[in-house]
Amino acid sequence: MVGGVGSGISGEKEIYNTFYVRFLSARPIRAAYARVQQIQSGYDKMNAEQKRLLDQAQQPKLNLDVEDWIVVCVGFRSNNPNEESSVRRFFMNETTTTLKSRAFLSTPDFPQVEILAYFPPVEDSVGAKFVFPRELDGRPVVLGKGERVTFELLDVPGALPRLRAEFPVQYMLRDGTLVM
Repeated sequence: MVGGVGSGISGEKEIYNTFYVRFLSARPIRAAYARVQQIQSGYDKMNAEQKRLLDQAQQPKLNLDVEDWIVVCVGFRSNNPNEESSVRRFFMNETTTTLKSRAFLSTPDFPQVEILAYFPPVEDSVGAKFVFPRELDGRPVVLGKGERVTFELLDVPGALPRLRAEFPVQYMLRDGTLVM
């Protein structure tokens, strides 16, 4: 989460602008999104058949084939409607082509990995999706050895001049295996 706080008009309230950057290719993140959908749907009060149908609808999201890709999702929230609208328009108008020179994943071995694909946000509360290769030149982009993975997006409203989120790889390991 990357955020900023300022004051509103005449200082009457705090303005918040928060970007949420997550690795959607990590199964634990997808499972968390599925649980949020369960909670929002009243899962605990559903009968067995309703639960089965909701679980069945979530399986494709949980079982995404991400063997070849790293998927980063970016969401944004603000209590300033103008800022929220500006960022939403930005994400809706961008394409893979327009983001090729502005969206990167970086590791010590690969300082600027370009995106392969971009998907604007839809009504799934996940946000915009940035797809990067898992390997370059036959080598893994992320090794899982005490490094950091950095996501950068240039010229984003609300985060000028850039949105930058760093992730220590040590927190992406589960039983010694990289889960991103």
